[in-house]
Amino acid sequence: MQELARIISEPAAEDKLFELLEQEVQDKVGAKLVTLMWLDFEAGRARRIYTNRPDLYPTDDSKPITINPWHEHVIINKNTFVANSLDEMDEQFADKDFFSAHGCSSVLNMPVVINGKTVGSLNLLHEDNHFTEERIKRTQELVLTSMLCIMLQQSKLNS
Repeated sequence: MQELARIISEPAAEDKLFELLEQEVQDKVGAKLVTLMWLDFEAGRARRIYTNRPDLYPTDDSKPITINPWHEHVIINKNTFVANSLDEMDEQFADKDFFSAHGCSSVLNMPVVINGKTVGSLNLLHEDNHFTEERIKRTQELVLTSMLCIMLQQSKLNS
């Protein structure tokens, strides 16, 4: 907690917090591709605020918030979604061929919930069958940093 407080109180806090999130993901779970999305419900867009691969998924990109079974599972019901193969991703992931081309055939989407509302998702991609029960449990250790990243981003956007 003291490390988080120190990071948030310093200049360039947003960049340092994203670096911490990336380090925590790699230490606790591991992922080839890490993105953090903020849900801009007013505009109807999911906005990428962090990526460890800006060459593949830039932060200036967004996509429409789509109402589908994934949305119901993650956004409405606040459940983590896991697919450990391309077949498990089904039609809800239009970019699964893109994932596969970059060595990512499993995905984990963890909702980020603040004040009772899902405000974003932490998205991790890796090779087939990467997200074991143990790794899924360890994603809960990423919740606080993910929340703070979105809250800091929002405080900047709303100032």
